[in-house]
Amino acid sequence: MTHTVSDALLALRDAGYFQHAEDDDAIDDMANRYGLEAAIFSPASGRAVLLNAEDLAEGGAGMGIQQIRMLLAARGIAIDAADSEGFDDASGATRLSVNGASEVLFDWSFTRHAMPDELADADYPSPLRDLLWKGRVQGFDLKVRPCEHGSPGVDLHLQLQEQSRFFAHWSLGFDDGRVLYATGFFTIVNRLLAQLRLDDRLYAWRPFTDGQTGVLLDPSLFRQLQDLNLTAQLRRIDAME
Repeated sequence: MTHTVSDALLALRDAGYFQHAEDDDAIDDMANRYGLEAAIFSPASGRAVLLNAEDLAEGGAGMGIQQIRMLLAARGIAIDAADSEGFDDASGATRLSVNGASEVLFDWSFTRHAMPDELADADYPSPLRDLLWKGRVQGFDLKVRPCEHGSPGVDLHLQLQEQSRFFAHWSLGFDDGRVLYATGFFTIVNRLLAQLRLDDRLYAWRPFTDGQTGVLLDPSLFRQLQDLNLTAQLRRIDAME
C-alpha cells in the first residue's frame, strides 16, 4: 500500500509519534522538501538525536548522553549524566557515568591478551578477525554469515540469549572503532531505559555512519513505522534482547 506524505504524518501523529515535537509545521515542511525519513528521524521530531558514529568513537559519548538526557527530560524523566567519558586505569576501560553507574563504553583489555586460537586460525581477513576479537572482549558475540544479498563481504549477526539479530554488513574498509563504540553507547542507553522501566528503546537510523541518529521508539511505534515502510535503515544495534 502506498502512503502519501500527508497520510503518513497523520498516522504518526495519531499514534503519538510527535508528542514531544515543538513545531508541526516545520516537520511538515521538512517531510515535503526532503522526505519522510528526514523529518521523522530528525531532532525536530522530539524523538531523535544526532549520534555521529565517528564522534562517539572520538570522545563524543558524553555529549551524546547529554542529548539522551534532554530527550528524557522532555518526558518528565530526570537522569544524571557526565559531560565526558573517562579512562579507568584499573580496568583498562573507557567508562561513561550515567545515573549513578559507571558503565563500560569500550574495553581495551584485548590489547593485553593474545587472540584466541579459534579466531586467529579462522579463515577470515585480518580486519574481520580483529573485529570479532574486540567485539568478544566487549561482550558482543558476533556471528559471521554469508551475505544474503550476495554483496562482497559477510553479514554479522549479534547473538543474544534467546535470539540473534542482524547487526551489520562487513566488508573491507569497515571501521570497527565506529561500530564498537556505537554498540557500547546504544547498549548503555537501552540498559538505562530498561532500568527505568520504560518501554522505549533507542534504535539507530543509518547506523555506524556520520549520519547515525538515535530514535526513541516503543514497540507499537516501531510497528507503525514498519507498516509505513520506514524501517529500512532503522535497527537495534545494542547487545540486549
